[in-house]
Amino acid sequence: MTADSVLEESFAGLRRIFRPDGAGSVKIVIQFELTGEDGVEFIATVGDRALNLERGRAPAAKVTMKMPAQEFLDMLSGKLPTTEAWLSGKLKVGGNLIYAMRLAPVFKFGSAGK
Repeated sequence: MTADSVLEESFAGLRRIFRPDGAGSVKIVIQFELTGEDGVEFIATVGDRALNLERGRAPAAKVTMKMPAQEFLDMLSGKLPTTEAWLSGKLKVGGNLIYAMRLAPVFKFGSAGK
């Protein structure tokens, strides 16, 4: 797998599990740091019930999520439960944890978009 394919799968997966109704009035910038030889960094911006994704680093991210690229793809597909990823240390969440907690209704992790 390449960094470009990880980015493509990440974007597709996040769009699939994004819940505009859950986003409501949430406005937040999230920095994703996917590690490993196929790792990539990208920004997810949630605002006005919309999701914008772009490659790169966010200078003013409220939340940072860091984990191995393959584990993130497994989490997006529902193979790896989010709670298990966090408790095992595979998923590291940084920044403002109050904002991070507001993401629960925004992304339906573990559902594979169902």
